[in-house]
Amino acid sequence: MAIMRSSLWPGLIDSAKSNIRRGHHNLRFFEQGLCFSGIEVEGQNQKIAGIISGNRHNSQWAEGDRQVDFFDAKSDVEALLNLSKKDFKFEVAEHPALQMGQTAKIMKGNDQIGWIGAMSPKLQKKLSMPKAFLFELTQSEIEQGETPSYESFSSFQASQRDIAIVVSKEISSDELIHSIESLKQNDLIEVNLFDVYEGEHIEQGSKSVALNLTYQSKEVTLTDEQLAEKVSKIVGHLETKFSAKLR
Repeated sequence: MAIMRSSLWPGLIDSAKSNIRRGHHNLRFFEQGLCFSGIEVEGQNQKIAGIISGNRHNSQWAEGDRQVDFFDAKSDVEALLNLSKKDFKFEVAEHPALQMGQTAKIMKGNDQIGWIGAMSPKLQKKLSMPKAFLFELTQSEIEQGETPSYESFSSFQASQRDIAIVVSKEISSDELIHSIESLKQNDLIEVNLFDVYEGEHIEQGSKSVALNLTYQSKEVTLTDEQLAEKVSKIVGHLETKFSAKLR
């Protein structure tokens, strides 16, 4: 407390510890406030940060206890990011306060705007804390959004196509999905990951990624030929950009 804070995390961790000592173990806290990266006026930024720990839900008869994980924290962050209607991505990274392998930096274009990850085991032990997940974002980067607009529902049937490609293990599923979405293909309304496989029949250093593509036109029912052409363009794009191979 003797210096100007450079992060909101210490205050959030203190609040979490105080609640845990009083028997409140399922935690979801957030805070907004100024942080400092220097002594100039321009060196202060409004940030928003959060911490989660404990179980996803309170104990109940219909479901066993399950601890929160990285993806629970990521879904909270994505809910914030989606408000701005901008393109963001999560990239694997390392941070001294976070656990290796469960840490990502949050990117907006080529600019880093935040961090997310599990508190490092060394820090947990030092602070006598249970496992917790933290995030922090530069608030100004997510404040400007687009006004929502309403569109009519399509009365035509949606069609789905699955593709399975083999790519380097270094390429994240997020990269593949963002790359497909960047094509802004007409009638493509959703891209979902449904399987990642490494092992037999997949060469070392590679992985198989299976994606589900959903198409729906507002004007016609898409034919098999039209769908095949659209999917072929996506596969060709992935082959060019990521050296992907259709499995």
